[in-house]
Amino acid sequence: MAKQRHTGLVIFGACSLIAARMAFFEPKPPETASSEPPSEASEKDSITFTLIRDARYYVYGIGVIGLLMVVEDFFNGEHRNKEESGAPKREDKDKSTGP
Repeated sequence: MAKQRHTGLVIFGACSLIAARMAFFEPKPPETASSEPPSEASEKDSITFTLIRDARYYVYGIGVIGLLMVVEDFFNGEHRNKEESGAPKREDKDKSTGP
């Protein structure tokens, strides 16, 4: 299970780095005056801006899935430890009853 936790952390870290890089190098949103009709160049910039923003949100989603893998592994490990420590072993139970 530790391998799954490690994989989840790697996925989250990689996605965080990619999203930060995309946010840092993201172009500024196009500024158009409301009185001017939109030109083809401004529409193309707007589409590019939207695609970059959407890709960044997609990367955020994958990073959240990586974090969920870590959380799931953590709780599964805790549950397994409680079961192992709380339940008496079958051999001990047989010895305590006697012959």
